[in-house]
Amino acid sequence: MYRLKHIIDRIIADWNSILLCLISTWLGLLFLNRVHYLLSVILLLFTAAKATGLIINHTKLRRIGLIGLNIFWALMTYVLLAGRHPVVVIPYQFPLLVLAIGTGISLRARFDE
Repeated sequence: MYRLKHIIDRIIADWNSILLCLISTWLGLLFLNRVHYLLSVILLLFTAAKATGLIINHTKLRRIGLIGLNIFWALMTYVLLAGRHPVVVIPYQFPLLVLAIGTGISLRARFDE
């Protein structure tokens, strides 16, 4: 019973990080499916660094992954808003996932680390 409680507490404490990794993995696989290989590889590498840091509780890997993912998301937001991108059809679930991350951030009043 203690082990299960420990796992649940860890999931709650790292909810934003887990959600960020899951959504970034989903988006990386979507890019891979849409033949954007370079973007996909970069995103999946940063996500792997972040997830590995979460699993082994290694702060440096978590920060490297977090900084890389933040830079990636910021650049992709700029590209999307500037209209300098090829047409990519993103499924309707994507805004819901971003809303879930935003809700988690607002509830904890911080992003990560």
